[in-house]
Amino acid sequence: MQISVRPLQLADDAEISDLASAAVLSVEGRRGGGEYLELFHHLEGLHGEELTELLATSQREVLVGLLDGHLFAACVLRHDAAVLTVEALYVDPEAREVGLGAALMKAAQQRAEDLQCERFEALALPGDRHMKQRAESEAMKARLLVLSKALRERS
Repeated sequence: MQISVRPLQLADDAEISDLASAAVLSVEGRRGGGEYLELFHHLEGLHGEELTELLATSQREVLVGLLDGHLFAACVLRHDAAVLTVEALYVDPEAREVGLGAALMKAAQQRAEDLQCERFEALALPGDRHMKQRAESEAMKARLLVLSKALRERS
């Protein structure tokens, strides 16, 4: 099995749309799930020009993880001059436990270093032990817990 990581490309539109739908379903009903995968919601059903616009956003990037050339994982990054944050990471259940998540985290950290960021951070849902363990394996430590309350329903 060959693992590779690269930026999302326009030709990935159908595969990323399917993966995004699976990611959204995987956290449906979990605390914080809607916010955690907000960008994955935007990736569902995007094609052509819409995907091009998303990819042109300067402070957001999507990396994809491939297994033998097939897209099985995605990682959403947000960055500014000081911090690169992994906003969401999803690996298809059929491709877990082979190193795709770790490869995406390493590529995200390398991107942070390339951008000369001061910090590399990752978000995780409450109780998401896999993401916590993945981050800790990269010598990351929990440093902030965000508490939230909805003030109105999403439209």
